[in-house]
Amino acid sequence: MFNSLFKTKKNAYYKVKTYTYYIPSPPSRKTGYQEKEFDGLIEYINSLGFELIDLKIESHSGEQRSGLWVICLLGAKTEDIYKTPILYDSNQINKKTYSHSDNDIPLNADIIHD
Repeated sequence: MFNSLFKTKKNAYYKVKTYTYYIPSPPSRKTGYQEKEFDGLIEYINSLGFELIDLKIESHSGEQRSGLWVICLLGAKTEDIYKTPILYDSNQINKKTYSHSDNDIPLNADIIHD
């Protein structure tokens, strides 16, 4: 990710910053599924005007819980975008547009969705 900071693409931005988000693991399933919370997060960040320069995902597993850390390197083309707070509340946003029962986010037909 730090290599992304030094690429010439960085010069296209007013400033860059990181955003980190944790997604707990869902219940065990026999088939793949689309992670709509992750899709909602990326769509929300894009809607604020940030551009995704780089993305890293780090899995976390423990005895009590497990999940994924999503680490985003974001580019802001203006000072206003850079100063925009990223206040992602998956419960609030998912109820509005990104719920697992909402079809606004198209599903991949090749994946069995629970």
